[in-house]
Amino acid sequence: YQFASMLDAKVSIKISADHTQAFITTQSAFGGKELAYLDILTAMKDAEIDPRFYDGTVIADILKTSPVNSKQFARAVQPVHGTNAQLLFLVEETVSRKPALDKQGNKIFSNLIEFVIVEAGTPLLRLVPATPGKDGYDLLGEPLPATPGKELNFNATHVGSVLSNEDPNLLIAEIKGHPIIYRTTVKVDPVLHLEEVNFKSGNINFDGSVNITGDVNSGMEVCATGNISVSGIVEKATIIAGNNIVVGGGVLGKELSKEEKKALESSTVDPAYPSVINFKSFLKAGGGITAKYISMTEVACERDLTVMEYVLHCNVHTNGQILLGQDGGKGCLIGGYSHA
Repeated sequence: YQFASMLDAKVSIKISADHTQAFITTQSAFGGKELAYLDILTAMKDAEIDPRFYDGTVIADILKTSPVNSKQFARAVQPVHGTNAQLLFLVEETVSRKPALDKQGNKIFSNLIEFVIVEAGTPLLRLVPATPGKDGYDLLGEPLPATPGKELNFNATHVGSVLSNEDPNLLIAEIKGHPIIYRTTVKVDPVLHLEEVNFKSGNINFDGSVNITGDVNSGMEVCATGNISVSGIVEKATIIAGNNIVVGGGVLGKELSKEEKKALESSTVDPAYPSVINFKSFLKAGGGITAKYISMTEVACERDLTVMEYVLHCNVHTNGQILLGQDGGKGCLIGGYSHA
């Protein structure tokens, strides 16, 4: 009876259901033909595996080592999905600063925020377009489609910014002003708009015009090269404008104590301030000043001072006229010093 026979080496290949992985199993020869590279190539051809996708290093190791069981040796080329479009904001609205120190070494917390000014032509926002991605292929050579990235609507319609002539994906400033960042665009406004000036906003020093819809709190300063408009009240604060100042409410000051007056005069080197300071509120305009009322305030302007109700115990110096009682107000001038 025959009780033994020579067996050639065997090789079998199994492909995953999604055709993205292939596994090889080999059996050693028993007196017969040893496993050869051609045997593996033939098995791959029978399994319809595209020869571009097998790992030659793995096959070389299989031929050198003992039999293997379900060893992965081929893998599909996975698709590279596209990236979504992105908006890269190239400017900020404000810049935070460290607190400065006064002469006594105390930290000054009213100048921690600086509002950014951009010149015309400054890059504001760049759109990085979505990419389509790159298709992959399974082990049979069939394409694995890539998912394209999502496009993003690029809003370039705001006043003050415009698309660059050299780059349709770059938004630049059309005018000089303050950048305002929105979700899909950046606007440049020649006017800085604020709800209120307080310790949260910090003192304002702006190259342009400033519009404040609320109040200017006690101890704050607002300086601008253009106009300054305050819809609310200015209370024991400093307002300096290169052009006009308009205060929809009133200006409330307070007389300095001897100690406060001495400290303020010794610490003030800004030529915008008068040489003699008596009150905690100070208004100075390169143009005119208009207010509902003004109380205990240093006032200086190059053109007319127009006050509806009263000027009470103020030091006023204007190179224009002092106009009181306009638009039906009481028009009182009480105490203080006035020069027109």
